[in-house]
Amino acid sequence: MLFVLACMLFLSGCKKDEVKPLKSGQSRFSFSVSGATSGNFNSDDLLSTVASSESLINVSASKVDLKTFSTELVLMILPADVSVKKYALGDMTSSEAVPTFAYTKGTTGWATAPGTSDFTIEVTKVSGGEVEGKVYGKLINETDETEISIDGTFSYKL
Repeated sequence: MLFVLACMLFLSGCKKDEVKPLKSGQSRFSFSVSGATSGNFNSDDLLSTVASSESLINVSASKVDLKTFSTELVLMILPADVSVKKYALGDMTSSEAVPTFAYTKGTTGWATAPGTSDFTIEVTKVSGGEVEGKVYGKLINETDETEISIDGTFSYKL
């Protein structure tokens, strides 16, 4: 009987952490990075923001490694009237102002905007103020001409 009880306690204690729903004004990014830098980025909900105006939505998130004090940041700007759509930035004209995407690791940053690189922001769900999607493709650092590739997901709640 003790063995069964111990097994039940062990198995119930080994549940995978549940993903908490986002609160209004929070965002979440999760993606892999390869190229000039590599690794995985999983943002901290408490270090995220979503701000909107009549024409734009500014979505940002970050992650801080408390052991090394290194910081990673993400910034994505979308049109305020976002809908389920695929934004292939490389196919857009450079005269279009949005969307844009930037990633910074430490002191080095990579970014893209319409007409600059093969990067896609794919909005897959818009419902009740919640938006979800995918991000993938290349980002460029114009200073040192390095590239990184990103492949992952995002979500935010207005």
